[in-house]
Amino acid sequence: MDEGRMFKKVALASGMLQETVQDMGAELVEHAQQEAVPARGKLEELFPYIVIASKHMSARAISRWFEDKKNLKISAASVAKVIREKEGYCQKAVDRARIGANRLAEISEFESDAILTNENGEKETLSQEYAEILNGTDEQRARAHDLIIGLKMLNEWTILPEEIRSLCIEKCIKNKPKGEDEQ
Repeated sequence: MDEGRMFKKVALASGMLQETVQDMGAELVEHAQQEAVPARGKLEELFPYIVIASKHMSARAISRWFEDKKNLKISAASVAKVIREKEGYCQKAVDRARIGANRLAEISEFESDAILTNENGEKETLSQEYAEILNGTDEQRARAHDLIIGLKMLNEWTILPEEIRSLCIEKCIKNKPKGEDEQ
């Protein structure tokens, strides 16, 4: 803190000066910058890891770990909510991945659910096909472009821990009600 601000604090404390709204605001901002970062918006990205960690740690311990090790404020209640509502988080992950899977399904012989579950190596087949057609005709190269876009869109899904992908597949793909339309 510079000398001017220190003098102002002393003057305020002694009643010689009245604090302005700007002074209060500046002090609030200074304090906020020293606080742990709130994890708004991070829970959706962190849900796979929170669910896995919850098998060995309590919600309170996970919350404390985030604050102590990563300077992220995630309340124990928020951690517990993620664990309780993991199916909802799975559905969001599947919905995002389905965008890429649908794009790939449009240009291949595979169904989008087959691409998501990758039971028969569909993603690897599509990746291999991409590599083979790069040196082909203009039409084939256009198909390669579509393939790479779909594969990139699917990447967020494929980098999820296998345990979480399996949970999401079980809860949101294999057990979806009959006749439910794909998005």
